[in-house]
Amino acid sequence: MKETKPLGPLVRQELYEKAESMDRIEEFSPPPYIEPFGEKTIPKMQLMNERLRALLMHLLSEEIPGKNMSSEQLRHFCKSMVEETRRDLDAFTGSWAVLPIDFEGHRPSDAGVEFVYLPTYLGVCILTWIKNKNQAIAESVSNYDRRLKKGYSFSAKKEGLRGHGYHRYATQLETIKLFSQTGVLKFISDNPEYSTEMYDLLKKIKRNSEKKLERNNFVEGWGKLSREGCKIRLEYLKDF
Repeated sequence: MKETKPLGPLVRQELYEKAESMDRIEEFSPPPYIEPFGEKTIPKMQLMNERLRALLMHLLSEEIPGKNMSSEQLRHFCKSMVEETRRDLDAFTGSWAVLPIDFEGHRPSDAGVEFVYLPTYLGVCILTWIKNKNQAIAESVSNYDRRLKKGYSFSAKKEGLRGHGYHRYATQLETIKLFSQTGVLKFISDNPEYSTEMYDLLKKIKRNSEKKLERNNFVEGWGKLSREGCKIRLEYLKDF
């Protein structure tokens, strides 16, 4: 396995290390099943997230396309992502939520972060990476840009990219790091018209961070934005 830089909490290094033994996701197939929320539902959704993460790691390490996943197989996966953008869940249209249909109106807010926004962030990262690194695949899939733009727009709906509860700022920083590592930040900085919603959101996060540093308005505690975290955000967002 090729060496790679640590990938951050949302794309965990330990998952990268075990990714060789994981079943590689061949297509994105969100759960169309109708089943009550319970112990069996959560592992299915978590597995989908982990398999998306694993695929992204193989892309970042440039092991895909390769012997374990051909260009044609990767194209098939991208086609499934484009075709399976959620349209059966009204509140999540344009996302890559991994929720079953009947879970739409019965989700706690932390589940929204993990099973709606996280897989959508991962989908945006995967499709953006492929668009930047393998244009031929992106151009061969109908509606690729249209669906990717919808994914960007949906991702920007999450105010400040923040998470839930006392994890909200940690999740925000992890998401920004992930966007940096996968080329999303550079792509949107260079092409703001591709998603004005995401571009404006990132500019707003940068502007708010600058103001907070100027005012030195920091309070220690759970769920609070630290001075160091604020500086790191600004470093990632320096081009906005």
